Amino acid sequence: MRITARFRAQDDVLPCARRYALAAQQEENERRFWAGVHREIMQISTAPPEVKARSREWLINNGFSLGA
Repeated sequence: MRITARFRAQDDVLPCARRYALAAQQEENERRFWAGVHREIMQISTAPPEVKARSREWLINNGFSLGA
């Protein structure tokens, strides 16, 4: 493809990625992944209370609900 020839370095790709909000999409996907991890931690009955509290705090600070 000719598209790959156009982007020879990271500096060439980033402006295009920003233009099409690819970086924002990646950040949102990462946040959703970690929200799932923290929600699962909340469901582990043997998880220490301080770990559950840290997960609860992360969910609230990042705008996620505590439920599934």
